[in-house]
Amino acid sequence: MVITVTGAIAPNPESATVPAGIAAPTALANIRSNDFVNGIAATAANSDVSIVSGLGAGMALTPATGAISTSAATPPGVYTIVYQLCDKTTPTPNCATATDTITVIAVIKPVAATGAAVAGTP
Repeated sequence: MVITVTGAIAPNPESATVPAGIAAPTALANIRSNDFVNGIAATAANSDVSIVSGLGAGMALTPATGAISTSAATPPGVYTIVYQLCDKTTPTPNCATATDTITVIAVIKPVAATGAAVAGTP
């Protein structure tokens, strides 16, 4: 008799909001932060992360830290990022996916008006 035991992978969704036009090296500081591998917190030591889909222009994942960054060139919008979390403590890949959301909001920068006006005129 052969019994196969498969560990549990439990990635959980996260979300973040960052301003457009400004680099955010840790828009999401660690996509593993609320994930679990075999009942314990996911870390770089027990899991690998990779992007399946959804990174926009100027966005990147740093797999070692789990950070998703945005650059000043990332346009405003809502980015739905699907990532894969894999247990790296087992010889056979055991993976699951989750969806994180990063909202890049437009920032309105007022410009001071200059000029001259004549008193008493509309």
